[in-house]
Amino acid sequence: MIVKKRKNCFSHMWIFAVGAIFLLFIWWLYYDNKSDKKKIEDAFKNNQELICKNNIVSKELGYEFDKKRTYQITNGVNIFTIYNCDIK
Repeated sequence: MIVKKRKNCFSHMWIFAVGAIFLLFIWWLYYDNKSDKKKIEDAFKNNQELICKNNIVSKELGYEFDKKRTYQITNGVNIFTIYNCDIK
């Protein structure tokens, strides 16, 4: 009887530990993604070039943040979501 209770307690602790590790992993992914977005936004603000769907985008090339849409950059013709871009 005592052995069964210990096994049951151990299995509950194991499930709790796996759940806690999973939640920590989700939290890490969220903050890592948030910091990557900030780096891309700062790079554009500091006049670095970005690559968006095979196009080179920068302030120097006439792109600016769109006033109507959040987190999008445009040159009047092309519109890109800045977080879908990579730093060149």
